Amino acid sequence: MNWAPSRRYLRETQQSEHTYKRIRLPKPELYIIYTGNKDVQDEISLNDDYFNGEGSVDLRVNILKQPGTETIYGQYIGFCKVYDEQRNIHKNKVECIKETIRICQERGYLTNFLGKHKKEVYTMMSELFDEEYQRNQYDIAVKIIEREEGMAEGMEKGKNELVKSLLAVGRSIKEIAKFFKTDESEIQAMIAAD
Repeated sequence: MNWAPSRRYLRETQQSEHTYKRIRLPKPELYIIYTGNKDVQDEISLNDDYFNGEGSVDLRVNILKQPGTETIYGQYIGFCKVYDEQRNIHKNKVECIKETIRICQERGYLTNFLGKHKKEVYTMMSELFDEEYQRNQYDIAVKIIEREEGMAEGMEKGKNELVKSLLAVGRSIKEIAKFFKTDESEIQAMIAAD
């Protein structure tokens, strides 16, 4: 653990860690940078938002969410919002990235950084774009698998219902097995499972 910043603070405020008096510490400030488009509150309280005000300890976090050119975090938020807009417009990653960088430089978001590190930013954004594409493809595949599993489950349930109906109208297990082109033992297993 590096105590240098703590000792420097104590020295600057003329305090010592070797005292019986309570040390005065600076008020901690915690922040989250939010780059999404949903309307979110300006502050999160651990106690209020997660423990209904009944927690023994509270932690308050300020949410930074406004884009702008005055602060580095405002510029970063602006950059992320432009990227999201362009990603929705351009499905081609090259166009999306070029437009994001162009618009951000035009609006004054991260202009110095983009000017010096354009190639690195392009590479990073390209990988992010590819990752999002892969995640979307994965989500589509999962939905297809779930739908197919649901259909198979529905068909099996329908088959079980049909077996019950056929038994109820007096069909024999042998006849039902012949109808389904299966073994009598499979039909008996279905009946036993119910």
